[in-house]
Amino acid sequence: LQIELGDGRLPDFVGRLESLDADFRRVARDVGLPQVDLPLLNTMAGWAPGADSLRAARDGMEGCLTGGNRELLARRYARDLALGGYSAE
Repeated sequence: LQIELGDGRLPDFVGRLESLDADFRRVARDVGLPQVDLPLLNTMAGWAPGADSLRAARDGMEGCLTGGNRELLARRYARDLALGGYSAE
C-alpha cells in the first residue's frame, strides 16, 4: 500500500479503523508516547461486538445510502477505497 501526499511525501505508516487500538499503540510507541487505551466515545447505545451487532449497524447505515448518495460517496472516495483494498459495494 503506497499513499502519496499532495506534495510527493509518503507517510511512514497508515493505520486501519479495523485495527485502531493496535495501530494507535504502534504509533505511540514509535514516537515515544506512553501506551494508553483509547476511550470509547460517541458509541451506539446497546452495541456489543459480534456478528449480529455489526450486521444491525451495517443495515442501519445502508438505509442512509440510498439513491445518489452511494454513487456520490463511491466516486468521491474511489481512490481511498482502492488504496485501502476496500470495495465500494
